[in-house]
Amino acid sequence: MKRAIVLATAALLGLAVAQGRTVNLLWSGAITGPTSDVGGPYGAGIEDYCRYANEQKLIPNVTLNCIVRDDQYQNPITQRIFEEALDRSRPAIYLGYSTGAMLQLKPLINEVRIPTIPASAHIGLIEPPTTSTCSCR
Repeated sequence: MKRAIVLATAALLGLAVAQGRTVNLLWSGAITGPTSDVGGPYGAGIEDYCRYANEQKLIPNVTLNCIVRDDQYQNPITQRIFEEALDRSRPAIYLGYSTGAMLQLKPLINEVRIPTIPASAHIGLIEPPTTSTCSCR
């Protein structure tokens, strides 16, 4: 996971390096709720890695601002968190957590063209988008 974040971030931030700026990374997951045993440490790991990357200056002239939000493993909350982030901070990368929420967000993610690194390996996340909407819960 660490390598994927570094590679994606570095690839997407070529222009930011020259300008010296802050780049937002958004993660929403189950810090509380039915999968919090995994989600809590996962979110803490994202925060720790961003802190480490900033301290070590892994991406020159770029400060990572990791936005970690608790969606309680509920798709409507994940959707709201993502939409609010689009309005407020426009993340450069979205780090997804649950399969259902990622499938639900897929059409919007494709529309706004934000690179996404899902924790899920579900095949539906890499198949071309369809015209139907996901009825995932």
